[in-house]
Amino acid sequence: MNSSLYITQVFHKRNVTSSYRFRHKIFTWLLDLDELPVLQKKYPLLFGQNRIALFSFYDKDHFRFLSEKRTAKENVHRQLRELGVEEPIDKIQLLTNLRILGYVFNPVSFYFCFRGESHLIGILVEVNNTYGEQKPYFLKVDRELSAINTISAQSLKNFYVSPFLKHDRDFQFRIKPPGETLAISINTLHQGKLELQAVMSGKEKEITFANLLLCFFRFPLITVYIIFMIHYHALVLWLKKIPYFAKKSTDTQILQLKPKEKEIIHGRINESC
Repeated sequence: MNSSLYITQVFHKRNVTSSYRFRHKIFTWLLDLDELPVLQKKYPLLFGQNRIALFSFYDKDHFRFLSEKRTAKENVHRQLRELGVEEPIDKIQLLTNLRILGYVFNPVSFYFCFRGESHLIGILVEVNNTYGEQKPYFLKVDRELSAINTISAQSLKNFYVSPFLKHDRDFQFRIKPPGETLAISINTLHQGKLELQAVMSGKEKEITFANLLLCFFRFPLITVYIIFMIHYHALVLWLKKIPYFAKKSTDTQILQLKPKEKEIIHGRINESC
């Protein structure tokens, strides 16, 4: 199967105003969207597609900014067409968290879009905040996986993600396509200076009945843990008197920047030897 699990470490280091860092161990999923029915049939009590199970994938958890009800796969195709991407997309692998006992929060999800089995057209990055808002960023690649080591790209953030970082910063993406290992960073820059370093790295594990149960008990209620730790670290920053940017005034400034939702980010490809 193309789908798998990853046991990962998430590392954040804040460099602006006051230094602050943390590291957490979690697990996440890499799902071939065409394999969702197969996983549901193979593990009916553990995996559900748009239904309650121990782990559940719901289409409505993704692309909430689109009004019409479609599957996640259909919305990927629609989003890419709106971005002007005309290449046929044959395979979509989604790196994301699933609902556990009905609850999920995904700070970010990554859609790896392929023509054929190994020609990576691009990566659609779906960033979420705790207000239920989402924003997509698309990294144009158009290369064979064998020719790719790391994909690097940069884009204006212009989105309210953290109340302790301004919206008018740049996102710097560095993504190694998932394989036996996973390495992704989304750094926040201001005029080329690193303000926040965010890194996720890990190793692949096969999806099996035993591994699913192991992840469930090793990381109990991990999606609740993720949202809890987000608010915990926010409280620590607030107690450290880190400058806070209110959402209402920030949203006004975001609208004034006239965000280009259809912008394609052309990444730089670091070729493997």
